[in-house]
This record gives sequence, structure tokens and C-alpha cells, in this order.
Amino acid sequence: MAVVALLVSACSSSSASPSLVISPTPPARASTTAPTPSPTPSPSPIVSSTPFALPSNACGGFHLKVVNEDLDDITVTINATYSVTVPPGASETLIESFLAEPQPLPWTVVVTSSSGREIGTKQFTGPVDQKLTVSSGELSTEPYDIRDDDC
Repeated sequence: MAVVALLVSACSSSSASPSLVISPTPPARASTTAPTPSPTPSPSPIVSSTPFALPSNACGGFHLKVVNEDLDDITVTINATYSVTVPPGASETLIESFLAEPQPLPWTVVVTSSSGREIGTKQFTGPVDQKLTVSSGELSTEPYDIRDDDC
């Protein structure tokens, strides 16, 4: 049996304080009609609710998303041993456990232009994933949430 609590206050008396009245809820009556089935909700996309990314060790370890907003190819080198070229307008997500030659953290990342000019160097220690953007010959970094890319 459910119990309903109501808050009752006296309107005419200034000295009266609100009181709590508890009364039982009558049992539900049996229905003679079949209930209408509720529609099945459609799945909604996963959206990051926090402004900061989370570690994604369950999805291959540390992730570095490289975004090339420059007009030329860039080369991203990790720990002076592993390199990848990212064309203009493209992005590449480098995942710690899935590199052809896995690289231990911390990562020293050197970004160079197609002419060989060094654009910049950044150090990444994990565990929070990062996004490295190259734009107008400059590097910028920010936390990155892999869930934004459906991982």
C-alpha cells in the first residue's frame, strides 16, 4: 500500500505552522482495457557532457588526434622513431596501442611542413587524450574526447 504525504497549512491563523498529514493511497482499480504500448525511443548520439576529455585506456590507450588545417602536408613524428603524414584538410588519430611501432609514453611529437621546416614540438604524457591542430603554421592543443568520433 502506498502512502501519500500532504503538507497542510492553516490560512487564518498566524501562529499555526504547516503540518504533515499522512493518508493511505487507495489501491488501483483493475483496468478492463489493454494498455497502449509506449513507443520505443530511438537511440540518441553520445555527446560529451564535460568540457574536458577523459582517459580512453579501454579503447587502445592514449589517443592523439592530429588535425591539419594548413595548405600543405605535415609530418608528425613521435619519439623520433615513428612518423605519419597528414594531408591538408585531413585528420589522423594516433592510438598508443595500435601504432605499427607502438611508442611508450611520454610522447615527444615533432610536426614539420612538407618542406622540412619544423612547425613545433609538443610533449604528451597521457592519460587524457589530446587534439593537436596545425593551422597557419602554428600548433595548438586541447583535451580530446574520443567519444566524439564514435569510439
